[in-house]
Amino acid sequence: MPLRKLLICILFILVPFIAIAEDVSPEVQWSDESRLQANKAFEAGEIDKSIKLSNANLKYVRRVLKSDAVIIGVSLKNLAEILFKAEHYDESEPYLVEAIAYAKKIVGDEHPISIEMQTLLSHVLIHQKRYEEAKAIVLPLVQLSRGMDGLDVDMVIDIKIKLAYSHYKLKEFRQAKLVIIDTLKQMHKSNIGPDSRAINLAIKYGQVLGALKEYDVSEKVLTETCKHARVVSGVGNNAISVCDMALKKVRFLKNYG
Repeated sequence: MPLRKLLICILFILVPFIAIAEDVSPEVQWSDESRLQANKAFEAGEIDKSIKLSNANLKYVRRVLKSDAVIIGVSLKNLAEILFKAEHYDESEPYLVEAIAYAKKIVGDEHPISIEMQTLLSHVLIHQKRYEEAKAIVLPLVQLSRGMDGLDVDMVIDIKIKLAYSHYKLKEFRQAKLVIIDTLKQMHKSNIGPDSRAINLAIKYGQVLGALKEYDVSEKVLTETCKHARVVSGVGNNAISVCDMALKKVRFLKNYG
């Protein structure tokens, strides 16, 4: 990889970005520091302050550093991620779309940074119940990931989970089933889990099987998953409740449906 492209990747990945020159301008230093303050505010639970600081950072770099596409891209990505984590999905979307455009321009469509942000955009769209649009983003990414040996396995799994969820919400249950099986196999092969992500995916698998009227298998999957959900670290009460309700529904449909 050319040196310049490598340095650009570092800038995008690390927020605040690492200064790679000895004589960094005061403008770039201020941008770096203000973005760091925004992230610290978020970590401290000061959500509104964090969003305000991140917005101010983006406005500053647009005005003062408007010729530096890398710094603008980093600031867009940072603001979009803060808004997403704060569950301000509608506000996050336009910044994320613009950040993706910058990433594609600077590092290319198939770079992990571009893929990561597209996956995040699909997550935003899912929260907005725009499942067809989310599927349109992640389906090509799943196909792309098959030919990219160096892509982080966690990222690939996240992409597949978004695709499975989109299929499920669109009532494309057979497609959802295939994607979930493939994802669970990959998680097992990569020694990932059991964790909250695997539990949630297993719950979705049980629900998909129920939707396909495979009630016996669905009941077995959900029974075991609900047991594991109670002992696996990081699984919230909501996931346990969803699992219990799904199991009750499958048992009812099995007996009376």
